[in-house]
Amino acid sequence: MPSGAKQPLLGGDIEAGGAEAAVAARLEAGLEAGGPDGADDFEDLLHRAPDHVIEYIASRGTHQLGSFVTEDVEVLELIRDGGVWTMGRSSQDASDEDWRHFLEHDDYKAKGFPSKVEVEYHVVTIRNAALPDDRGLLNPILEKHQDGALSAKVFKLPAIEAVIQWKWTTWARRVLLWEFAIYTLWVMGFQAFVIFFQDEPLGQSLHHLWHTSRGAATMVSLALSGVGMLPFLYIEVCTLLEYGPMRWLNVWNLTDLATYFLQIYITVSYFTRWNLDSETISIFTALQVLLLYWKIQYWARAFQPLKNSFVDTLRAVIRDSSWFILLLLVTLWGFSAAFYILFRSEQGSEFTNPIKSLLTMLSVMLGGFDLGFFYKTKRVNPIVGITLLLIFVFIMSLTLLNSLIAIMSDAATKAADTDGTKFLCSKAQLIDELEASLPDWIRSDSWYPPYIHFLRVNPVSSKAVESMLWAATAGGAADEEEGGDDAGGVSDSGMAEQLSDLQKQVGRMEDLLRTLADRV
Repeated sequence: MPSGAKQPLLGGDIEAGGAEAAVAARLEAGLEAGGPDGADDFEDLLHRAPDHVIEYIASRGTHQLGSFVTEDVEVLELIRDGGVWTMGRSSQDASDEDWRHFLEHDDYKAKGFPSKVEVEYHVVTIRNAALPDDRGLLNPILEKHQDGALSAKVFKLPAIEAVIQWKWTTWARRVLLWEFAIYTLWVMGFQAFVIFFQDEPLGQSLHHLWHTSRGAATMVSLALSGVGMLPFLYIEVCTLLEYGPMRWLNVWNLTDLATYFLQIYITVSYFTRWNLDSETISIFTALQVLLLYWKIQYWARAFQPLKNSFVDTLRAVIRDSSWFILLLLVTLWGFSAAFYILFRSEQGSEFTNPIKSLLTMLSVMLGGFDLGFFYKTKRVNPIVGITLLLIFVFIMSLTLLNSLIAIMSDAATKAADTDGTKFLCSKAQLIDELEASLPDWIRSDSWYPPYIHFLRVNPVSSKAVESMLWAATAGGAADEEEGGDDAGGVSDSGMAEQLSDLQKQVGRMEDLLRTLADRV
């Protein structure tokens, strides 16, 4: 095919006259026109011609309908965050007036002088892209990402970002907040149970405990925590059925599974008065508290302002430093074996068995060991022990440990999500899980309009306004330094104006001092 000829957007080797060619032709010619009801939308096109869908979404998934100029105070959030605002409509048509009405804030009046900024409004050209599950755009893209076939950067494509933002602002954020409120009931109920359960007489019956204030509080708090768990158990079952075992298997769902098991075990043990005096109930209760508070990171993925969750950072750090950690552990085991061989027979020794020796050397590496032991050894010359210890401290504490810290720091820096890609990916995952478990009576037709429209600040206009607004702040100063010569010019001009104002103020103060001196 000649270089100037148009390549098909869907389908690699599409035979002329074939079914996929017809689908691709409808996509090229009819999708952006909207088409009548029943026309091919993304769901049908995805099943019949799945190849090169991403190329189409990237190149022709959105269409700019127009632009207009508005006051910067109306879109400061867009200027700062660089995101989009969305609106659902039954058609692809939208006008300046539609978006101006969207931006109206009757209860807000800008102070000072207004500045102007240009904003652009676009439409996602894929019909019914906001539909739930595999009928819409988000679920198939997310499944491809979870299978490792797509990078997380796909969520920054304008069409996909607009769909995520529409779902998030319209219903997902609200539903997730309600879900978090129920989870708080679970956590606080179990925390109250842990407090009230301490020092409870384990031999007393439930009937007797119920007639005491402390016993009643213990039972009520445990029952409330169990009630708080039930919605999440339902969500987990729905997610497992929707995703399948392999796609369902991840760190969050394994954590969920553990919390359900521990909650049920503790509840059954308490109300049946079975095995309460064993170590098992104490260990399980302590583990359940840790897991419940750890699970709060699940919501932090989509709500935290840093756009990068702790779990994502931890995963990146472990991935980049895993081989170095293995080297460190092997070296640590070698030294612990050497110290075990030398000092296993010493009285009061911390090296009486290999495991104890390993833990002792780990403590030495972290700086928590008493050197007095080596001066009291009788079977081994103290000089030998201290010399070996100094070699260990130099290799492990000063060299390998500090190198590990540097590697982890570098991995955490690289994992920092500066453009919000992982933030959007986390939102997409949460939205998809909610759509898999929400019953139909909660859903609303207004959540799934045929077309998604979105508004964003013109990138050139956004940079100009941001330069003017934030040049005087610490963050703005850092951005100006990274911005090159143009940013430096703006900074120098602002500094010159401030210096001129300062000189004028000094001159006025000198005049005032002379006047006071004359009067004295």
